[in-house]
Amino acid sequence: MKMLKSVLHILLLSCSKATGLIEKELYFRLSPIDKIRLFMHAGICGFCHRYRKHSRLLDRLMIELHHTHQHAQEPAEQDVTALKQRIIDSLEKK
Repeated sequence: MKMLKSVLHILLLSCSKATGLIEKELYFRLSPIDKIRLFMHAGICGFCHRYRKHSRLLDRLMIELHHTHQHAQEPAEQDVTALKQRIIDSLEKK
């Protein structure tokens, strides 16, 4: 029983640690154990599962916006409005 508790303690994450790994995985490769821990946590916790989806969406949209406006100082107001609408539409679909 003690062995099972120690294994579960290693594998299970708090939401705080899970969100840290979610952000980390956007820019770095996670270790195999961290991938497993995050997969298990996101499978159980609906909030972290949605946070992960939204985080990926925002990252992808920001990269797209950056590539669209590489030489401009500020994005045009119509582009910002369009991006906001795309974010809202994407979140409503989920």
